[in-house]
Amino acid sequence: MDRGIAGLAEAQHNVVALPQLLELGLSEGAVWHRAAAGRLHLVYRGVYAVGSPRLSREGRLLGAVLACGPGAAIAYRSAACLLGLLEDSRAVIDVAAPNRRGRSIDGIAAHASVLTPDDLTQVDAVPCTSLPRTLLDLAGVVGERRLRAALRRAEVLRILDVGEVEAAARRVKRPRGVVTLRRVIAEFDTDLLYAESGLEESFLDLCRTAGLPKPEVNVPLVVDGLEIRADCLWRAQRLIVELDGHRFHSTPSGVERDKRRDQRLLLAGWTTVRVTWSQVRREPIALVDMLGRLLAQRSQIGG
Repeated sequence: MDRGIAGLAEAQHNVVALPQLLELGLSEGAVWHRAAAGRLHLVYRGVYAVGSPRLSREGRLLGAVLACGPGAAIAYRSAACLLGLLEDSRAVIDVAAPNRRGRSIDGIAAHASVLTPDDLTQVDAVPCTSLPRTLLDLAGVVGERRLRAALRRAEVLRILDVGEVEAAARRVKRPRGVVTLRRVIAEFDTDLLYAESGLEESFLDLCRTAGLPKPEVNVPLVVDGLEIRADCLWRAQRLIVELDGHRFHSTPSGVERDKRRDQRLLLAGWTTVRVTWSQVRREPIALVDMLGRLLAQRSQIGG
């Protein structure tokens, strides 16, 4: 019996479900006695860790799936995290649970969902919604910026197939996010693949929405012997926008370095504008107006 439990736990990231233990031949009373003796540790109602209560991320995710019954899978934001599309720091785990009934389970957000085999995959032996189904579900619960970030990551990983996303949308009856997802895919700018931070992504979104000319992103540039990497660059206007995050540009040495670099670029005919999170978030209209005027002025000079 112990060998059977140990083998099952080894294959399931150290978690087992009550129905599995009963199938091995234990009675509910025997399960209770093993839990009381510290040989089983309750993770969720009807799900136990074997031997040690400490679980890996995969163990906790699989435990949540087992707690929701047959056919369940990690879904929504938790699936996006498991697939490597988005970070998810929430304590709750999203599970698509076709047969979920009864009381909710602490730590689990169970979504009543109908899943077909095409909607499912596995990541490290953890059942999970497929990439297309995850994107579709995600579109109904997050904003467009995070949805674009997930699409960008999928494109970087070379796992995005728009045809498969459309097929997933046809399988789901009245999906909440399908209109949003289709619009975001249609407007998806592959230049965002080269954005290296949330600030850069937000700035590029702002430029696109405002109708500003599209800049080059994270461009290596040599000016008067100075090698730099410009965050955003309008080459014809010889205009550079540096997106200054607090971490790397707020120290005295960082400020001094930036000033010296900007001065050398200015002597070589390049204008550098430094943009902060605060401007992008709180003053987008003023920022867009300033950049539009500056681009127009620099175009006239270039002409």
